[in-house]
Amino acid sequence: MSKRSNCDRLHFYQTVEQPCAYLPDQRATNTLADPGWPMDASAFGVLLANGFRRSGDNVYRPQCANCQACVPVRVRADTFTPSRNQRRTARANTEISHQLVEPSVNSEYLALYQRYVDSRHPTSEMKNNAEETFRHFLISSWSRTLFIEYRLAGRLIAVAVTDQVPNALSAVYTFFDPSLASRSLGRLTILRQLEVVSSLELSWLYLGYSIAACQNMAYKSGYLPQQHFIAGAWRDVTTR
Repeated sequence: MSKRSNCDRLHFYQTVEQPCAYLPDQRATNTLADPGWPMDASAFGVLLANGFRRSGDNVYRPQCANCQACVPVRVRADTFTPSRNQRRTARANTEISHQLVEPSVNSEYLALYQRYVDSRHPTSEMKNNAEETFRHFLISSWSRTLFIEYRLAGRLIAVAVTDQVPNALSAVYTFFDPSLASRSLGRLTILRQLEVVSSLELSWLYLGYSIAACQNMAYKSGYLPQQHFIAGAWRDVTTR
């Protein structure tokens, strides 16, 4: 698993069942890697390649009794072929710059994050605890996390939070100015992250879980060709 540890020493736990955040009338549980284990980017890369994700310092994978709707998705940068809509989005946003910076908590990020959650998650606890969720959801004490800032005429309009592991980036979360919805900033940030994967001479961009029955999660299936982690193996998906 890492230079100082191996898979035998990492224990996993099952979380208690709770309502699913994505599918109504479904119950959800996760397999959680031992939070006390000395996780690092290398070990996380192994878990990521086995269908896990990060939320704050926690590494988890959905493990629901009666549902397998959450499908881990990854895209290889050097074989990705943008669709017509994706090419249109890229052309329409050439004036938007991006740069990689170290993660931090500052007033500019928090103001943008608050506007985003107010718009996208108006009934969630994220709305009333934006700074707390920012700190505990996006930033980790052990991960190699990068913030990709997107600016238009110098104004911060989006931030993509991504983790770097050996040979890959893992898209954690993106927040952006909701008043610029017509620019398809969510799509743009994925396209730019694929560019960053190539510029860093890595191979994969992990997009998290695609859920076909949930519109907010199904968009990830549009970046092709891609691979899905099903029954313990990565399988190629090449058609839209």
